[in-house]
This record gives sequence, C-alpha cells and structure tokens, in this order.
Amino acid sequence: MHTPTIIQNIDKENLSKPFTFYIYSEEGEWMGHPGYYPWRPCFAVICDNQQHFDFYYYAVCKLFLYGRLKCVNPHLPIPALDLHQTIDIIDLFAGLFLDDWRRCQAAFAA
Repeated sequence: MHTPTIIQNIDKENLSKPFTFYIYSEEGEWMGHPGYYPWRPCFAVICDNQQHFDFYYYAVCKLFLYGRLKCVNPHLPIPALDLHQTIDIIDLFAGLFLDDWRRCQAAFAA
C-alpha cells in the first residue's frame, strides 16, 4: 500500500486537503493519538484516497493503542515525536496490520 505523505508543519493549504488526519506530536498521555482535527503541535497525514485514509487512520490508532508511537526526538527542548521515526514506524507496522484491516472491513460489510 502506498505510504501517505506525513508533514510536520501545518498551514492553511494542508488544512483544506481531503483525506487528511493528524497525529498529536507533543510528549504526554496523548502523544501519537490520531484525530480528524489538527492540534498544536501535530503532524498532518495526507493520503491519496478514502481507502488509504481509512487504513492508515486504523493503523495509527492501533499503534497509539499499543504505545508504539513513543519515538521522542532528543534534540528538541520540549520532548515531541520525531517525524522520521514516526514515518518509519508507520511503514514497518502497516504491512502487519493489512490482514487485520481486511478482516475488519469484511466484518463491517457483513
């Protein structure tokens, strides 16, 4: 599956793009939590279509639930998610979640 574009800086252009969700990036209880609306600070995840959006939102929810998005950039004055490590983790785990996602979609269709 095509990896979505993940960007660190949110601006007006990114806010209006379809198939976009956000990942909270500041350290704390909600670090790595996906959402439909931007927080400050967060990463924007821009997908190509609705199918990719649904899958990657599901994958990031799973990663947050399992506590896997805790990759902190040690060079920042305020601990926050590292963009490149976040992209690598999503790429790594997306393949593992694909079968689970297909079962989930089949259950919803029934």
